[in-house]
Order: sequence, then C-alpha cells, then structure tokens
Amino acid sequence: MNHPKTLRWSLGLLSLLYPALPLLIFFAGWLRPGYALLSVVPVLFCLRHLARAWPAEAVPFRPGEIVLVAAFSLALTAFAGIGGLAPQSTDWIKHNAVLYDLVNLPWPVVLADGPARWPLVYYLAYYLPAAVAGKLAGYAVAQAVLWLWTSLGVTLAGLWFARLARLPARIAAPAFFLFAGLVFVANPLVQILGLTSHHDRLEFYPNESWTWIWQFPSHYWMLEWAPGQALAGWLSAGLFLGAPRALRPAVLVFLVVCDPLWSPFAAVGLCLLAFFLWWREGSERLVKPSVPFLALIFPFGVLAAFYAAKLSPDVAARFPKIPITWFFSFPDAPGPLKSVVLLLLFVGFEFGLYLWFIRARFLRGGAERNLADACGLALLSLLPVTVGGFNDLSMRACTVPWFGVALLTARALTSSGLAPRLRRWFWVLILLGALTPLIEVAHQGYHLVTRRYDPRVVPHGTPAVVHMADGGFNDYGAQYVGSTNSFFARHLAR
Repeated sequence: MNHPKTLRWSLGLLSLLYPALPLLIFFAGWLRPGYALLSVVPVLFCLRHLARAWPAEAVPFRPGEIVLVAAFSLALTAFAGIGGLAPQSTDWIKHNAVLYDLVNLPWPVVLADGPARWPLVYYLAYYLPAAVAGKLAGYAVAQAVLWLWTSLGVTLAGLWFARLARLPARIAAPAFFLFAGLVFVANPLVQILGLTSHHDRLEFYPNESWTWIWQFPSHYWMLEWAPGQALAGWLSAGLFLGAPRALRPAVLVFLVVCDPLWSPFAAVGLCLLAFFLWWREGSERLVKPSVPFLALIFPFGVLAAFYAAKLSPDVAARFPKIPITWFFSFPDAPGPLKSVVLLLLFVGFEFGLYLWFIRARFLRGGAERNLADACGLALLSLLPVTVGGFNDLSMRACTVPWFGVALLTARALTSSGLAPRLRRWFWVLILLGALTPLIEVAHQGYHLVTRRYDPRVVPHGTPAVVHMADGGFNDYGAQYVGSTNSFFARHLAR
C-alpha cells in the first residue's frame, strides 16, 4: 500500500524538540552564563545528531488525519481543564501556583517563607514555555499557552500511538484515552471483600487507586491531573519504541537527560522498560558508547545537582520527609497479608489479564512478545516499594510501560492471529476497562455543566506555592524546594 509521503521525520524531530525546549529554557534562565553555555550546546549538538540520523520515511498519516488529531487534542485538553477553560482537578492548585510563581518571580525562583528563602526545586519543564509567554504578556496568556503547549504534546503522543499500534490516527487518538485497567470491576470487589483499609459505604465510582496502595491511572485521568508527567512518559515511550533499533541507545540517553526536569519517575519507567526490553531481545550490551552519551554528561550533572538541593539538612529540618517504604508498610495498607492479596489482584486486574491475551496472540521470541514481557516486568518492578504520600512512584513511572501495553493491546485486537473466542473475551475486557475513563469524562462533564468545582482552583490570580491551600506547602514542601546553601544554589545558579 502506498501512503502519502508525510511526516515521519518531522514527527521524530518534533518529539525530540518537545522535551528538549524546556530544558534549554531552564539552563538559560537558571544557570550562570558559562554553565548555561556548557549545558545548552551539548543538548543542541545531540538534537542535531539525532535529527540527521533519523530516517526520512513516510508514515500513514494524511494531512486531514493530522488536523483531526490536533483538533481532538485541543478539545480534550480544554475539556480536562487545562488553561482554566473548564473545571480543574485539585492538583491544579499546585500546577497553577507553580506557573504563577514562574511568571511573576525572577528566575531562578526563590520562595519567601517568612524570614526563610527556599529555591523552587521541582519538575518545571512542563510549565516553562508557558511561563516565558507569561513573562512577556501576563499570567492569563501563560494559561492559554499552557493549553496550546499541552495540546501539541497530546497530538504528538496520539500520532506515535497510531503509528506504533498500526491504527488510523483518527481512531487511535480517542482509543488511547479509552484504555484503562479493570478498575470498574476491581474497585467494588475489594470493597465487598473488605480487603482495603477504608471501610466507607460501597462506591461504584471508579477510584483509580482502588487498592489504596498502587495506581496505574487511565490516560484521561493522567491528562486531567498530571499532564506534564503524562506527556513525559507518553512521548518517551513513543520516541524510544519508534526509533530505529540502532538509534535507541542514543535516544534513550537523550531522553534520560530531558525527562528528569519533566518527571523523574517517568525517567525511571523509561529506564526499566529499556533494560527489560534489551534483556528480552538478548542484546550483548545495554548501552553502546556514543557521542550523545559523552556530550550530555555535564547537563545531566547540572540536573542532578539541582535535585540534590532537596537533600539539604535545612529542608529536612523544615518539612516532613518524603515517605519511602515497602508496600505492606504504606500508610493506607490494610496489613501484610491483605496487602499481598491486593498485590495479586492489582497485577491481575490492572495489566495481567491484558498481557495474558497479548502473550496468547504473539509467538515467543517475536518483537511483540518481547515488548509485552518487558512492559510486564517493568510494571512489576514498580510495586514492591512506595515513594511519596500517594505512592507517586507507581502512579507516574507506569506511564511508559503502560503506553506499551496499550499499543500491544491494539495490535493484538486488530491482528488476524487471535482465535475468535479469545477475541470476543478480549473485547469484553477492553470495554470493561473503557468504562473507567468514560465515567471520569462524564464526571468532568457534570462539573462543566453545573459549574460545581473546587473554589480553591482559580487559574487567574493563584497565590504563590508557599501559600497553597490546606497547608500544602507545609505538608509537602520537601517536594517543591531545595536549600540556598546547596551546591547548585551557591555555585551554578544565577
């Protein structure tokens, strides 16, 4: 079949530029000029290296399909509340506060907490292009640019999913946001069995964290609550899996440098998937020596120093520590035995059943089977240890291997090698999973129609991070700040 010669090379290049642009803004805005130059040049050099090496081949996207995906992305992101165009989830108290400070305070941002001063040390990449626009034209413009910036990322993610899942783009983009685990079934089941530590009345509204320990959210939920971290995972998965095999080591290194400023946990998910995939494929070496790997050592070191500012005794003395524990010791765990039962149910209902059908379809040793095994092992690796008050590790790092499970599900369902009886049951499984994002969309639609939403979420005129509602800064300040006495603040920052 002859496809129109359109945008594969441009898709790869845009997807490389998208995570890199905020990194360049950060280096230019946070570092002293010499260190900024030493950080920006390697990133630009590696971008050029990857762009020249990326093959200029055609993909099955007609211009009309790309326009449809872009329009869908604009509508969906607006509906999800990005840019303040619709009711927002309570996580936007944080998102809006970070954006507000980035627009209104000098860079590097330093927060005033009474007599104390705390540098803002956070996953800033998602907000930075919009913050630049806000510096020039005001906070309201920053919100509008954040919506457009997010829509571009969702468009790129949708096109990658279409290409890798081998679906028409106009079908793949909506299907991507309908994919989810069997939350609708598992949530009432664990309540009926009394397996969780919460004993409220039975609720059938799909609680994505139905175990109260782990959560592998639907793609729509991630867009509504944590779009920056979602985009980091989706685009990393698309770029890494879509890159020619010879280029994967260089792409991985480039993304491991870009991703931490977007989402450190997404970088963890990417590394886990890459490790297990190369292990299943039988590669002799995990990463081959390459020029990008050597050139990016300095900017990666700068980001490591940026986050190391959180480890200061000053921060530990002022704010509660970020909790790290085994899953059965998690604050919401119902006890060791029930936690183990919940672990088994979580594996089965969230991704195990999908992988069983996928593995039944694809032969051992094939590319799809290897990817399925790698995704399953990566997801399993996220379960023993919990990090953060809501176990942010599993919730954010799953985005990369979860993208892989979604595309393999599409491939298995649309391929001709699945037995009719298995195909029917597979459809039942997928439709049950789709109930969760559909109910979440209905819930958001109800808020949009009735205008019932959290009054604290006010995108225009949000207070600074240090004044976040409900003691958010006092309770979770260790997530947002570093120390003025850190190496980064004293030697690298402007």
